[in-house]
Amino acid sequence: MAKYPHNSKRPSPAAVKKALAKGDMKALEMALTPRQVAFCREYVTDFNGAAATVRAGYSPKNSERQAYLLQRNEGVRELIKHYQLSTAAKELAINPDWVTS
Repeated sequence: MAKYPHNSKRPSPAAVKKALAKGDMKALEMALTPRQVAFCREYVTDFNGAAATVRAGYSPKNSERQAYLLQRNEGVRELIKHYQLSTAAKELAINPDWVTS
């Protein structure tokens, strides 16, 4: 059992809420932890949550659970949406034609 079990009812940090209210994605990136931002970037590459958590530096032991918890985080969800819709998605995404050739 974890020393500090996850509490899904815990409010988001004030900086995340402030960035979301303003719609400022740079501030949101700064408010999230480095691993959360890394997860967002990795998730956009192949949309595999468990693999993205491992590549972002989380333990592979509970990667599916961690991916689930991260995707429930409001700040993480919004940053993933931003990456999907931005030009950053083109830089992060895998081109299937390149992989198969």
